[in-house]
Amino acid sequence: MLAIKRNKGKTLTMISFLQGKLIEKSLGRVMIEAGGFGFEIFVSEECQRKIGAINKQVKLFTRVVFKQQEGVFEIFGFLTREEKEMFLLLTSVDKVGPKTALNVLGSAPIEKIKSAIEHGKTEFLNKVVGIGEKTTARLIFELQKKIKSGNLSAGIFDADVEVEGVLVSLGYSGKESKRAISQLGNESGKISDRVAKALKILSGR
Repeated sequence: MLAIKRNKGKTLTMISFLQGKLIEKSLGRVMIEAGGFGFEIFVSEECQRKIGAINKQVKLFTRVVFKQQEGVFEIFGFLTREEKEMFLLLTSVDKVGPKTALNVLGSAPIEKIKSAIEHGKTEFLNKVVGIGEKTTARLIFELQKKIKSGNLSAGIFDADVEVEGVLVSLGYSGKESKRAISQLGNESGKISDRVAKALKILSGR
């Protein structure tokens, strides 16, 4: 699904998944031809190994990230919803960017990553490129309880991907947006309602 929204002259693009022909694979990325377009998608090493052969039909769940400083969108792809969910969970932590999250996902199967965070295995996480001791401590502190409780609602995360995109398109930084979203809680609701609540938090009301 491809949706385009305009806010004050800015364009926000959200792609839930891409399905098409795999036409290229290189280190850390693939290219999929769909609808007459070639989409460059960043993937983890694990995803790249399993995605399949060139010219085969493939499907990737996706997360679109807007790089505010450069004014460009980047697409990150995942073979399963669980992998995408873990990516969103990792990038919800301050100082953990999309590329670092992909490095984590490529380091081991999802269950092993969850186990490392749940049981505080710092030595495992410290081996991941882009993860230092401070970031490891932050990951464990912020995500340990969520993983132990199984509080990983894909629906909420998918909705908040769009909420964050809207906030960024309105001029807020990714860091500000994530902090506001973290205060919304896990109650389901319309995306427009969650955006409105986040804006109230950001405005201090």
